[in-house]
Amino acid sequence: MTYQERTQTVTMKGICILLLCFGMAAARNCYGNHNGLTETDVILLVMNDLDKDESQQVTETEFIHEFITNYDQDRNGRVEEHEFIHEWHSRYHDDKEFPRLLFHVLRVTSNQYLVIENVPAMMAKFDINGDQRLSYGEVHEILMKLYRTCIQEP
Repeated sequence: MTYQERTQTVTMKGICILLLCFGMAAARNCYGNHNGLTETDVILLVMNDLDKDESQQVTETEFIHEFITNYDQDRNGRVEEHEFIHEWHSRYHDDKEFPRLLFHVLRVTSNQYLVIENVPAMMAKFDINGDQRLSYGEVHEILMKLYRTCIQEP
């Protein structure tokens, strides 16, 4: 094999690897919305639902009201994965893969549900500046990471 043939082979292998990596990255993006909403549209809706007093900051009480009280469909004091996925999907119309991922990011124990006692730890995953409140910027940054890369932990 000549030098030129080896170079072409190496180049073609490199291109194939890049295409494979790009395809894998694209397959990992779990964003899809049945109403044609963008990720930013959904994040704005989520913040509007969370920020009941319109202070531009989400408190622990607001977080509990939104993600525990409103998502607990059978009113047993805990939000199970299927409840979270159903409620998120029905409100924001994201493909079900995204709320499933978000549920697992929020879940801080080995239990298969979300409960009020774990809200401070759930919020801490989003609270970048550590002030025990969530700003639009913090929620936006973490949710966009999840939408774009489908990573397991923010």
